[in-house]
Amino acid sequence: MTRLGDVLRVRNWWFSKIPPLVAIVYLEILRLDIGGQKAISLLVAFLWSVMCVASYGHVINDIFDVHPDRLAGRSNSMRDIGWRKQLLLAAALLGCGYLPALLADFSTLALLTLSLNYLWPTIYSVPPFRLKEKGSLGVMCDALGSHVTPTLFALTLFAPLSPAAPLLYIVTVTLWAAALGIKAILHHQVVDLDDDRRSGTVTLVTQLGEDRCRHFLTAFNLLVERPMSAALVGLVFGFCPLAAVAFIGYGTAEAIKYRRRMRSA
Repeated sequence: MTRLGDVLRVRNWWFSKIPPLVAIVYLEILRLDIGGQKAISLLVAFLWSVMCVASYGHVINDIFDVHPDRLAGRSNSMRDIGWRKQLLLAAALLGCGYLPALLADFSTLALLTLSLNYLWPTIYSVPPFRLKEKGSLGVMCDALGSHVTPTLFALTLFAPLSPAAPLLYIVTVTLWAAALGIKAILHHQVVDLDDDRRSGTVTLVTQLGEDRCRHFLTAFNLLVERPMSAALVGLVFGFCPLAAVAFIGYGTAEAIKYRRRMRSA
Protein backbone atom coordinates (compact mmCIF):
# COMPACT_ATOMS: atom_id res chain seq x y z
CA MET A 1 0.00 0.00 0.00
CA THR A 2 1.35 3.42 -0.96
CA ARG A 3 2.07 5.64 2.03
CA LEU A 4 0.84 9.24 2.06
CA GLY A 5 4.40 10.49 2.64
CA ASP A 6 5.52 8.73 -0.54
CA VAL A 7 2.61 10.17 -2.53
CA LEU A 8 3.40 13.70 -1.32
CA ARG A 9 7.15 13.00 -1.69
CA VAL A 10 7.91 14.73 1.60
CA ARG A 11 11.55 13.61 1.58
CA ASN A 12 12.06 15.39 -1.74
CA TRP A 13 11.28 18.84 -0.39
CA TRP A 14 11.32 18.93 3.42
CA PHE A 15 15.10 18.89 3.89
CA SER A 16 16.08 20.81 0.77
CA LYS A 17 13.44 23.49 0.26
CA ILE A 18 11.87 24.20 3.64
CA PRO A 19 14.98 25.20 5.70
CA PRO A 20 15.92 28.30 3.60
CA LEU A 21 12.29 29.43 3.70
CA VAL A 22 12.06 28.98 7.46
CA ALA A 23 15.32 30.93 7.75
CA ILE A 24 13.64 33.89 6.04
CA VAL A 25 10.70 33.66 8.44
CA TYR A 26 13.09 33.63 11.39
CA LEU A 27 14.89 36.66 9.97
CA GLU A 28 11.58 38.49 9.66
CA ILE A 29 10.66 37.61 13.25
CA LEU A 30 14.01 38.96 14.45
CA ARG A 31 14.01 42.01 12.17
CA LEU A 32 10.53 43.07 13.25
CA ASP A 33 11.04 41.95 16.86
CA ILE A 34 7.87 39.87 16.86
CA GLY A 35 7.43 37.66 19.87
CA GLY A 36 5.21 35.07 21.45
CA GLN A 37 1.95 33.88 19.99
CA LYS A 38 2.02 36.16 16.93
CA ALA A 39 5.39 34.81 15.76
CA ILE A 40 4.32 31.21 16.30
CA SER A 41 0.98 31.65 14.53
CA LEU A 42 2.61 33.25 11.47
CA LEU A 43 5.30 30.57 11.35
CA VAL A 44 2.69 27.78 11.52
CA ALA A 45 0.52 29.48 8.89
CA PHE A 46 3.49 29.88 6.56
CA LEU A 47 4.67 26.31 7.04
CA TRP A 48 1.22 24.86 6.44
CA SER A 49 0.75 26.79 3.20
CA VAL A 50 4.20 26.07 1.75
CA MET A 51 3.95 22.39 2.72
CA CYS A 52 0.67 22.17 0.81
CA VAL A 53 2.24 23.94 -2.17
CA ALA A 54 5.29 21.67 -2.12
CA SER A 55 3.12 18.56 -1.91
CA TYR A 56 0.89 19.86 -4.70
CA GLY A 57 3.92 20.52 -6.90
CA HIS A 58 5.21 16.98 -6.58
CA VAL A 59 1.77 15.41 -6.96
CA ILE A 60 0.94 17.35 -10.12
CA ASN A 61 4.40 16.58 -11.50
CA ASP A 62 3.98 12.85 -10.81
CA ILE A 63 0.52 12.83 -12.41
CA PHE A 64 1.94 14.05 -15.71
CA ASP A 65 5.16 12.04 -15.39
CA VAL A 66 3.52 8.60 -15.21
CA HIS A 67 4.31 7.75 -18.83
CA PRO A 68 7.87 9.20 -18.89
CA ASP A 69 8.68 7.46 -15.60
CA ARG A 70 7.43 4.15 -17.00
CA LEU A 71 9.75 4.57 -19.98
CA ALA A 72 12.65 5.38 -17.65
CA GLY A 73 11.90 2.43 -15.37
CA ARG A 74 11.38 4.82 -12.47
CA SER A 75 8.76 4.45 -9.74
CA ASN A 76 5.83 6.87 -9.69
CA SER A 77 3.36 7.08 -6.81
CA MET A 78 0.52 8.13 -9.15
CA ARG A 79 0.83 5.12 -11.44
CA ASP A 80 -1.72 2.96 -9.63
CA ILE A 81 -4.07 5.75 -8.58
CA GLY A 82 -7.12 6.47 -10.73
CA TRP A 83 -7.48 9.87 -12.38
CA ARG A 84 -10.42 10.86 -10.16
CA LYS A 85 -8.38 10.29 -7.00
CA GLN A 86 -5.45 12.11 -8.59
CA LEU A 87 -7.64 15.11 -9.34
CA LEU A 88 -9.19 15.03 -5.86
CA LEU A 89 -5.78 14.92 -4.17
CA ALA A 90 -4.43 17.82 -6.24
CA ALA A 91 -7.57 19.88 -5.58
CA ALA A 92 -7.41 19.13 -1.83
CA LEU A 93 -3.80 20.28 -1.61
CA LEU A 94 -4.70 23.40 -3.58
CA GLY A 95 -7.57 24.28 -1.27
CA CYS A 96 -5.77 23.40 1.96
CA GLY A 97 -2.96 25.84 1.19
CA TYR A 98 -5.39 28.72 1.66
CA LEU A 99 -6.84 27.52 4.98
CA PRO A 100 -4.39 29.53 7.16
CA ALA A 101 -5.69 32.68 5.46
CA LEU A 102 -8.94 32.20 7.38
CA LEU A 103 -7.08 32.45 10.69
CA ALA A 104 -4.01 34.58 9.99
CA ASP A 105 -5.77 37.24 7.89
CA PHE A 106 -3.46 37.15 4.87
CA SER A 107 -3.07 40.41 2.98
CA THR A 108 -4.10 40.66 -0.67
CA LEU A 109 -0.43 40.62 -1.65
CA ALA A 110 0.21 37.49 0.43
CA LEU A 111 -2.73 35.76 -1.24
CA LEU A 112 -1.39 36.79 -4.65
CA THR A 113 2.08 35.37 -3.99
CA LEU A 114 0.52 32.17 -2.62
CA SER A 115 -1.55 31.85 -5.80
CA LEU A 116 1.56 32.37 -7.93
CA ASN A 117 3.21 29.65 -5.91
CA TYR A 118 0.53 27.23 -7.11
CA LEU A 119 0.75 28.51 -10.68
CA TRP A 120 4.46 27.74 -11.23
CA PRO A 121 4.35 23.96 -10.58
CA THR A 122 1.17 23.73 -12.65
CA ILE A 123 2.64 25.25 -15.81
CA TYR A 124 5.91 23.43 -15.10
CA SER A 125 4.21 20.02 -15.35
CA VAL A 126 0.91 20.28 -17.22
CA PRO A 127 0.63 20.24 -21.04
CA PRO A 128 0.46 22.23 -23.21
CA PHE A 129 2.70 24.47 -21.11
CA ARG A 130 4.94 21.82 -19.53
CA LEU A 131 7.83 24.21 -19.05
CA LYS A 132 9.74 21.30 -17.54
CA GLU A 133 10.72 20.42 -21.10
CA LYS A 134 11.35 23.99 -22.27
CA GLY A 135 15.04 24.30 -21.34
CA SER A 136 15.91 27.50 -19.50
CA LEU A 137 12.21 28.35 -19.05
CA GLY A 138 11.84 25.17 -17.01
CA VAL A 139 14.79 26.11 -14.83
CA MET A 140 13.37 29.59 -14.24
CA CYS A 141 9.88 28.23 -13.50
CA ASP A 142 11.15 25.70 -10.97
CA ALA A 143 13.37 28.27 -9.25
CA LEU A 144 10.42 30.65 -8.99
CA GLY A 145 8.13 27.97 -7.59
CA SER A 146 10.58 26.33 -5.21
CA HIS A 147 12.40 29.30 -3.72
CA VAL A 148 11.68 32.79 -5.06
CA THR A 149 7.90 33.02 -4.74
CA PRO A 150 7.71 31.26 -1.34
CA THR A 151 10.35 33.71 -0.12
CA LEU A 152 8.24 36.62 -1.36
CA PHE A 153 5.24 34.96 0.29
CA ALA A 154 7.11 35.05 3.62
CA LEU A 155 7.94 38.74 3.16
CA THR A 156 4.38 39.68 2.22
CA LEU A 157 2.99 37.65 5.12
CA PHE A 158 4.95 39.78 7.59
CA ALA A 159 4.65 43.07 5.68
CA PRO A 160 1.43 44.30 7.39
CA LEU A 161 3.20 44.24 10.77
CA SER A 162 5.59 47.08 9.94
CA PRO A 163 6.44 49.82 7.47
CA ALA A 164 7.80 48.60 4.15
CA ALA A 165 11.01 46.60 4.42
CA PRO A 166 14.14 48.28 3.03
CA LEU A 167 14.39 47.77 -0.74
CA LEU A 168 17.97 46.51 -0.45
CA TYR A 169 16.82 43.81 1.97
CA ILE A 170 13.99 42.69 -0.32
CA VAL A 171 16.22 42.61 -3.40
CA THR A 172 19.02 40.74 -1.60
CA VAL A 173 16.69 38.13 -0.13
CA THR A 174 15.00 37.61 -3.51
CA LEU A 175 18.29 37.24 -5.41
CA TRP A 176 19.57 34.83 -2.77
CA ALA A 177 16.45 32.72 -3.16
CA ALA A 178 16.83 32.79 -6.95
CA ALA A 179 20.44 31.59 -6.67
CA LEU A 180 19.36 28.70 -4.43
CA GLY A 181 16.55 27.81 -6.81
CA ILE A 182 18.69 27.75 -9.95
CA LYS A 183 21.35 25.69 -8.20
CA ALA A 184 18.77 23.20 -6.88
CA ILE A 185 16.95 22.53 -10.17
CA LEU A 186 20.15 22.20 -12.22
CA HIS A 187 21.57 19.76 -9.69
CA HIS A 188 18.29 17.82 -9.78
CA GLN A 189 18.40 17.66 -13.58
CA VAL A 190 22.00 16.42 -13.50
CA VAL A 191 21.04 13.65 -11.07
CA ASP A 192 18.03 12.68 -13.25
CA LEU A 193 19.96 12.89 -16.53
CA ASP A 194 20.03 9.17 -17.33
CA ASP A 195 16.34 8.71 -16.50
CA ASP A 196 15.39 11.76 -18.56
CA ARG A 197 17.31 10.44 -21.54
CA ARG A 198 15.61 7.04 -21.30
CA SER A 199 12.17 8.62 -21.10
CA GLY A 200 12.81 11.20 -23.80
CA THR A 201 12.27 14.10 -21.38
CA VAL A 202 14.09 17.17 -22.69
CA THR A 203 15.61 19.35 -19.96
CA LEU A 204 18.29 22.02 -20.01
CA VAL A 205 20.86 19.45 -18.88
CA THR A 206 19.92 16.94 -21.62
CA GLN A 207 20.30 19.80 -24.12
CA LEU A 208 23.63 21.17 -22.88
CA GLY A 209 25.23 17.97 -21.57
CA GLU A 210 26.31 16.88 -18.10
CA ASP A 211 29.89 18.16 -18.21
CA ARG A 212 28.93 21.70 -19.25
CA CYS A 213 26.25 21.87 -16.57
CA ARG A 214 28.56 20.56 -13.84
CA HIS A 215 31.19 23.15 -14.75
CA PHE A 216 28.50 25.82 -14.79
CA LEU A 217 27.25 24.74 -11.35
CA THR A 218 30.75 24.95 -9.90
CA ALA A 219 31.22 28.46 -11.28
CA PHE A 220 27.69 29.44 -10.23
CA ASN A 221 28.32 28.29 -6.65
CA LEU A 222 31.55 30.25 -6.37
CA LEU A 223 30.62 33.39 -8.31
CA VAL A 224 26.91 33.81 -7.63
CA GLU A 225 25.44 31.71 -4.83
CA ARG A 226 28.27 32.20 -2.29
CA PRO A 227 28.54 35.98 -2.83
CA MET A 228 24.75 36.34 -2.56
CA SER A 229 24.77 34.33 0.68
CA ALA A 230 27.59 36.51 2.01
CA ALA A 231 25.71 39.68 1.04
CA LEU A 232 22.61 38.48 2.88
CA VAL A 233 24.65 37.60 5.97
CA GLY A 234 26.26 41.05 5.94
CA LEU A 235 22.88 42.71 5.60
CA VAL A 236 21.24 40.87 8.52
CA PHE A 237 24.28 40.63 10.80
CA GLY A 238 23.10 43.56 12.94
CA PHE A 239 20.00 41.74 14.16
CA CYS A 240 21.10 38.14 13.50
CA PRO A 241 24.85 37.67 14.10
CA LEU A 242 24.43 33.87 14.16
CA ALA A 243 23.86 34.07 10.39
CA ALA A 244 27.63 34.46 10.03
CA VAL A 245 28.22 31.24 11.96
CA ALA A 246 25.74 29.42 9.73
CA PHE A 247 27.42 30.81 6.60
CA ILE A 248 30.87 29.70 7.74
CA GLY A 249 29.55 26.23 8.58
CA TYR A 250 27.80 25.99 5.22
CA GLY A 251 30.89 27.13 3.31
CA THR A 252 33.08 24.65 5.16
CA ALA A 253 30.70 21.75 4.47
CA GLU A 254 30.46 22.65 0.78
CA ALA A 255 34.26 22.90 0.47
CA ILE A 256 34.69 19.45 2.05
CA LYS A 257 32.10 17.93 -0.31
CA TYR A 258 33.78 19.57 -3.31
CA ARG A 259 37.22 18.22 -2.37
CA ARG A 260 35.80 14.71 -1.94
CA ARG A 261 34.19 14.89 -5.39
CA MET A 262 37.47 16.05 -6.91
CA ARG A 263 39.39 13.18 -5.30
CA SER A 264 36.89 10.60 -6.52
CA ALA A 265 36.74 12.03 -10.06
